[in-house]
Amino acid sequence: MGNYSRALNIVFRMFMASRSAGKHSRITLNGRPVVRVLPDRGRVRGTLMAIHGMTARGNVDPRIQVLASAFAANGYEVILPLYRDIQQLTINPDVIGDMEEDLLSLAALEGRGPVGMFSASFSASLGMVAASGRAKNAVKSMLLVGPFGHVMSVVEHLFDAEDRDPYGFYVVLRNFLPGKGKKVESLRHCFTEAALDNGLARKPGQLAPALAQISPSVREEFYRILHNTEYRRHIKDRIMNDSRVKKIAGRIDVIQHCPDIVSSVTLIHGDRDNVIPPGESRLLFDYLRDNVPARVCLTPLISHGTVQYGLKIPLQVHQVVSAVSFFLKQTDARP
Repeated sequence: MGNYSRALNIVFRMFMASRSAGKHSRITLNGRPVVRVLPDRGRVRGTLMAIHGMTARGNVDPRIQVLASAFAANGYEVILPLYRDIQQLTINPDVIGDMEEDLLSLAALEGRGPVGMFSASFSASLGMVAASGRAKNAVKSMLLVGPFGHVMSVVEHLFDAEDRDPYGFYVVLRNFLPGKGKKVESLRHCFTEAALDNGLARKPGQLAPALAQISPSVREEFYRILHNTEYRRHIKDRIMNDSRVKKIAGRIDVIQHCPDIVSSVTLIHGDRDNVIPPGESRLLFDYLRDNVPARVCLTPLISHGTVQYGLKIPLQVHQVVSAVSFFLKQTDARP
């Protein structure tokens, strides 16, 4: 089976949300819990490290499990480490060092050599930074869905766009709401509960009880941030000028690290993504394409689960499959 056929099978399994393939086991890597998924039969074509998204389910999130099964069904070993900070919806640049450790360890195990890497959204960008530092020679290829180049551009989008994604907005406020003291901590707690309600589809939700336990003035502040455009703009300006936020952005912005990336990069981005604008992947591609093998695919097929039906869908599927095929070709290439 060629790269395109395997890519078609992977994309089909991902769209069908199939988790039926692969032998799942639990191991540890550098003291972190890991889900390992091996092919059901046959030889292992290569190893991929998959970095889970910013979700409370961490490395057992159904979406990353679907991905692992899809690649295992096509002959790949998939390693899924659990990163606690990301699982807890915390934007902490220190997790980049954990990713570097895991990539270096994987590449050194049993003569594997450089490995492939997959991730999405916020985690994809952290993974790119990890693949530009001391672990850059441990990464052969990257497949990244919806990453950002500049984190502050994403903050602005989530504050200003009328169709902004509420989950992303809550996560930004949970991490970047400026100020100190009990009032700010209470607000951050409420935005955390709002994000968890949204991301986990909790029933009953926990936001209402959290709001009931805080003072009326703090509760009013919470709703003011959500519904008062002018006040929300004021909060955004404070975040954009906050020294702590600037320090974090300086560490996790991918653009400045692009010259140090040596692996191939495949970027797939939903063209109507309301969390991270698709222009971020186009920007990354422009910075990467003259230095490493790179491919970008902007598509309506993966914009937060939205599938656009119509006469163009065969072409759109082909474009996504071609991008995944490019990633497989780079991953399978011998040194």
